[in-house]
Parts: sequence; structure tokens; C-alpha cells
Amino acid sequence: MKIASLAFGVFLICWALHDFHASLSEVKQNSKEMVYEVSLRVFTDDLEAALSLQTGTKFKLNSAPEMELALTSYLSKNWMLKLNGKSVGAHYLGKEFDQDVCYLYFEFPFEKVNDKVEIKNIVLLELFDDQTNLLNLQRSGGRRTVVFDRNLQEAAFD
Repeated sequence: MKIASLAFGVFLICWALHDFHASLSEVKQNSKEMVYEVSLRVFTDDLEAALSLQTGTKFKLNSAPEMELALTSYLSKNWMLKLNGKSVGAHYLGKEFDQDVCYLYFEFPFEKVNDKVEIKNIVLLELFDDQTNLLNLQRSGGRRTVVFDRNLQEAAFD
């Protein structure tokens, strides 16, 4: 009976888990390469829904060139970085899939290690009222964590 209850509990957690709308950004300052390296983890179906909304057509993530263009366009509008008040363009590196999760990789160049960093993360906020976007920033001054949502869409780090 305990095993059945445990299995049912695991099933309910897995079923309900995706009703929780969240992304995770890991940002690391690479002083050797002079870039901020970003990995963004999102649920694949949520990202497909956002790309479908952006393009007006049903979207499936794959390797098609038009998908890469739509993805980079979406990221440039919804995940932004400024250094000392100036916008910096992202260099999209690629993506990986792990079951129902998509990992997106991109980077931003920088010139000085101690630049003021501002990040705006509004990924998937156009779809879900309860969307939260967790960000971990690791740089020479230490590690900082911010939770972005409808009320907090930008954060600055000195």
C-alpha cells in the first residue's frame, strides 16, 4: 500500500510539476574569454508556445534555419543584458534537449571585469501570469540570485 501511495504521489507531482511555470538562467563571467556565458533552461513546450505566438504559426523546436532565426529573435527581445547602460548583443551558441526541457546557450562579450551589469529577463511572461525566471549570476564579486516575474523584470549588479 505504501508503494502504491508513493507511486501515486510521484505521478501527481510529475503531472502537476509543469503547471509551475519557471525558467532558470545560469550566468557566469568568463574573465579569460571576456564573455558572460549564459545557459537558459525552459520547458520545451512552453518555448514552442512562445515561438508560435511570436511567429503566428505552430512551432516545433528542431534544427531548421527558420527555427534558429525565430529563437534568436525571441531571445533578443526577452533576455537582454546591458553593460554600463549600453545594450550588448547576444551571440547565440546553440541548444540541447533533455526530455521535456530545452537548454539554450548564448554569450555576451564584455571589456572590463567590473562593469555594471543590468539584466532584463521577461522570458515566457507573455504566456503565463505565474511565470518566474530564476537567475544566478556568478562574477568576480561573488554569486547573486534574482527571481524575475511580472513585478520584477530587470535587475542591476555592480
